[in-house]
Amino acid sequence: MESICEMYTLQSNDNKVFQVNQKVIDASVLLKNSCELTDITEPILLNCSSKCLDAFVQLINHYDKIIDIHDTEFEIELFESFNRDDLGKLVEQIGYLDSDFFVETIADVILDRINGFDWKELQAYFDLEDDFTEDERYQIEDNKFEFLISLAARRLYLRFPLSPSVNFMMLKNFFFTPMNVIFSKIIEKSNEKTSFNLSVINKSIKNEVDRYPIKITEFQLNNRNWSFQNNGKPKFSGSVTHASYNEKYLQIFIQRKISPYSLMVIENGVLSPTTNIPKFVLNNFVVIPKAPTLTLKVMFSQWIKLSNCFDIHNFSSLFFKIDYIDMNFNLFYQRFILKDLSKEIQINASCADFKFFNGGVIYMFKKANCSKFHEIYITSKIQKISAEFKNFVLEFMEEDGIIRSRKKIFKINSARHKVKKEYVFKVSTVKEILIGL
Repeated sequence: MESICEMYTLQSNDNKVFQVNQKVIDASVLLKNSCELTDITEPILLNCSSKCLDAFVQLINHYDKIIDIHDTEFEIELFESFNRDDLGKLVEQIGYLDSDFFVETIADVILDRINGFDWKELQAYFDLEDDFTEDERYQIEDNKFEFLISLAARRLYLRFPLSPSVNFMMLKNFFFTPMNVIFSKIIEKSNEKTSFNLSVINKSIKNEVDRYPIKITEFQLNNRNWSFQNNGKPKFSGSVTHASYNEKYLQIFIQRKISPYSLMVIENGVLSPTTNIPKFVLNNFVVIPKAPTLTLKVMFSQWIKLSNCFDIHNFSSLFFKIDYIDMNFNLFYQRFILKDLSKEIQINASCADFKFFNGGVIYMFKKANCSKFHEIYITSKIQKISAEFKNFVLEFMEEDGIIRSRKKIFKINSARHKVKKEYVFKVSTVKEILIGL
């Protein structure tokens, strides 16, 4: 039942009142339920200070609509005057309002403050108990990559049994809330370094970290090797180079998935008969980008189909670097571009790869949500316009696009750009020339 009240009065425990609209009420499950289930005729009394309540109201009023988009710069500035103790009180007093938007905001604020902390600094900041034994900590230090992916290493068993004393939802910390929703959100949204350092503090936290995809800095895949980087201090990495290890590692990656900041697929060479890549490709291996603007970088040397194992919908843009492939541009477009035109795409290729020209490199750019390319840059000197290049410009370039080149490839004197020392041709003009050829 929708409330007929347009404004509500909230009262803090130090007797300050706040006039708020329906948007503020809707941002809290507790307030929304209270107003929908009862007729509100008096101020709603809240067991929180005016400082905390004022911050919550300012946070919600900053937005036209409460959706999953945050103005992080504003939010960090809003809580700049709140020290660690103030944040603790804020979490305790506002947490019970049950506001998902507030939880997301405070998690971001705290993550900003602890960025770069080592595990001991994190332990002190969150007031957490270290429950690893000395021998276990030695094993973690000696097997960091195995610990990261939760692969048993020597005497260290990384699937810790849950009991009431180590249950994450009951884990005491400085920002404890019912069900530990804020601390859980901090772990979920943490970067690869903070996530790993949190996991080595406490077994219960390690179990919570393992609920999410494996966070790494960089993931590289080619036909013979899987390489993982995690740029904490000290840096460590892991790779799978021997066939006997493939199955064990890959099963973990498939089950847990991975969340990298940088992903590169290098497609080169002929598959070794001992490698498990064909099986790997057939499995539902999913990469979940940590950064929402992550670019999938695919480097081709010889044509194989490793890149088909990735769902390109997970990436905001695609980058293809081509050294050698045996296909024309039409086929490449069908396989890698047409399947999702929402992506921003860049292609760096040898002109000979697409049989455009005999030498040089061509750089191609497509905007998001467009079916054709808006710009290309050619480094080679062109002796003759090929049928393949003519077809590309006529069929795959936007009318208002541009063609840039080091050399004068079309007889248009006005195209000379003296400052940049290059030629800039309008696609619409070039198409008129090509139609006549």
